[in-house]
Amino acid sequence: MNTYHAFKIILLIVGIFMLAVGFALRFWIGRRQYNRRNFPVAPVKSYTGWLKTRFFEDVISFMYYFMLIVGAIIVVGATVTLIHLK
Repeated sequence: MNTYHAFKIILLIVGIFMLAVGFALRFWIGRRQYNRRNFPVAPVKSYTGWLKTRFFEDVISFMYYFMLIVGAIIVVGATVTLIHLK
């Protein structure tokens, strides 16, 4: 196995990891929003607290969208290249 082949396998693993983390972050943020909307688990005591929570969730949302898109591109690219190498 040459280094190019090993590099593509590592890229495939990184892509799958990014997809898994992206889906986990999406689930976590969705669950937080659902709990806050339907059950007062963590009521916000002030407007600034709500803004901080909203900003935090928006940053995490950007991260999981980024991870899902980049992870999917990496997985597809690595898979196509590995299939082409055989």
